Amino acid sequence: MQIDALIQDGVDLDRIYQDKKSGKNTTRAGLQDMLAHVRSGEGIKVWRFDRLSRSLRDLIMICEDLEKRGIQLRSIHEKIDTTTSLGRLFFHLTGMLAEFERNLIAERTRHGMKAARERGMKPGPARKLDDAKVDKIIQQLRPRQHDRKAVGELAKRYKISTTTLRDRVLERNKGKRLWPKGPRAKR
Repeated sequence: MQIDALIQDGVDLDRIYQDKKSGKNTTRAGLQDMLAHVRSGEGIKVWRFDRLSRSLRDLIMICEDLEKRGIQLRSIHEKIDTTTSLGRLFFHLTGMLAEFERNLIAERTRHGMKAARERGMKPGPARKLDDAKVDKIIQQLRPRQHDRKAVGELAKRYKISTTTLRDRVLERNKGKRLWPKGPRAKR
């Protein structure tokens, strides 16, 4: 939808920069490439300003940098042109609203996770190891308790980190470790 809107507004497809990361992060590769390639006298069009950044501070810094470099910034959705006084006012208002929206989303997420925990649910990604797999790992670790390579080998086999493996084994094995004390074996 965003790409279609940019193309319809006259932006060439090969001049469209994209990111998969959230707009709250300014270290996105697409954003950095676009800022590096745009030159004085050119302009940047965005579908909405919150696609550029979800932080008002970052949005203002980007806008000020572009203004110093003689680069125009326009939003298709908000129909805002930062080269005018009224455009800059609307830009700041839009930025404040985007940051406010991001904060609301974060707050709702925290409250939702808290409510889920209170109902006995465990929010977050599904565990990579179910109890049956952990039991199988414990059985494989028991005969090799003094083998420093066992944890790393099993972690590779199950495609998890050694930390995850150790945490799940300790949790399932009532805190009893099945590997030697001391420095962890190299993978």
